[in-house]
Amino acid sequence: MRHNRTMADFLQADEARKILTRLPAKLPRRLFGYNKLKALRERTRSREVTEWLHKLHGDPVMGKSKKEFRKEIFGGEEQEDSAKRMGIKSEELEMECFIENFAQHAMEMFYLGALSDTEFTATSQVPKDEYVVTRWELNGLHTGTLLGVPPTRKSVTITGMTLMKFEEERQPDGSLHMWARDEWTFWDLPGLMEQLGVSP
Repeated sequence: MRHNRTMADFLQADEARKILTRLPAKLPRRLFGYNKLKALRERTRSREVTEWLHKLHGDPVMGKSKKEFRKEIFGGEEQEDSAKRMGIKSEELEMECFIENFAQHAMEMFYLGALSDTEFTATSQVPKDEYVVTRWELNGLHTGTLLGVPPTRKSVTITGMTLMKFEEERQPDGSLHMWARDEWTFWDLPGLMEQLGVSP
């Protein structure tokens, strides 16, 4: 038996397919919770790297974090209720991140002691698995000797990139400890020397 299908039948089927593909996929609750915890880990690492870079470059981050504001307003209850709905234990939300005693690779940051009145900006950041990559820009005044160049009192801008690798360990109480293991920083040395009027 042959079915005579018209062009209208095909168009209706195509419209139905389009509607179905636009519907959001519903993830199982545990998988949804896992993805949320992974995103929280990445945000925690990113925030710590940003704060560490600001402090290192003499321009510390001021003010409270969003988490601190939420805790003041809701008392932590909102986060716990949200965790229960996703099937996450509240202790799994407890995360500590440490950036100290890590192995440094790549370029030395010779400019740190030679600049004052610094203004640091993390221009972009990508957390991926155990890594956090940060592109940054530093503006400052050349007031100290830098690679043999005496102070020029010129305003300079340095661009660079810092990659940090983390390790983590779940504690017996369910909380998560993360720490920086390796750090690589690359910055534009030729560009800085050109701004100071020195040939590389």
